[in-house]
Amino acid sequence: GRLSSMSNKITKSLVYFVSLITLLLGQSAFAAYIHHDMTALGDQVNFNSGGDLSAVAYVPTTSEGSGSGVFPSFLKLGSINKNSPYKGAPYNGGVTEGYNSNNIDRNGDMYQDANNSATHTHALLLADIPTVKIGNRDYIEVLLDVNEPNGGDPFLAINDIRLYSHEDPTLSGYDDAAKTLGGVTAAWDMDGYGDDHDLLLDYSHYSGSGNPDMVLLIDSSLFTGGDYVSLFMRAGIENINNQGDHESGFEEWGIGADGVPFTITPPKAVPVPASALLFGSALLGFMGLRRRLSRTA
Repeated sequence: GRLSSMSNKITKSLVYFVSLITLLLGQSAFAAYIHHDMTALGDQVNFNSGGDLSAVAYVPTTSEGSGSGVFPSFLKLGSINKNSPYKGAPYNGGVTEGYNSNNIDRNGDMYQDANNSATHTHALLLADIPTVKIGNRDYIEVLLDVNEPNGGDPFLAINDIRLYSHEDPTLSGYDDAAKTLGGVTAAWDMDGYGDDHDLLLDYSHYSGSGNPDMVLLIDSSLFTGGDYVSLFMRAGIENINNQGDHESGFEEWGIGADGVPFTITPPKAVPVPASALLFGSALLGFMGLRRRLSRTA
């Protein structure tokens, strides 16, 4: 009867609405700022793309040791570039950013704060990056060593991480608007999931040089652009709790010595992606509404 016809119309409308929401989520229609507190040992963030685990960031529960032999770096970031738009208020120099390359030009690239010593900042071959297997998939592993002052604010906000796959060991020229490096689009972007992510790390767990404060694992199949990998990071823009500015010292990215990965035990299980949970909740609500309408009819 009339109620049955209304039920069918509502059913069709709900199906259309749920499908539209799911599609929009996949197209990053609901971008949001997402803060990840990773200040405790063992904290972990999983980055899922279409239900697949594309990357994992985690805080190790054990120390690797110290010294450059244990932690061979490929990117060392220091004080903010004098030409950077992040140097003045409201940042007041508390930001650092840059990327690894064999061509370090702090004057020519306002977004480049990398140390120009070839020992600490240089091009990185994809073949030299250790890999870790999660399930049946290989993930490259890069390590971040945070250095903030003892006795002060030990926190550092990681605002942007992007990795580029390419063929040029001297690739340079970061475009902050396009998020490209030398015209190359990122193979992996921490903000490439439709939202603006930041990570908050605590330096006090592993003080001193050569101890990874965070491990980042990224699906190796994403790196198809060439033999080299460049990593861009921006850190020190305080989060909503006014934590995490870059105060002193340097922030260093490296890999496991002698090609041996730091990760021994793969990260814990991957949660269901948020979009799938939303779809499931919407579907359950739709089913309940349909039952109520059917009983009314």
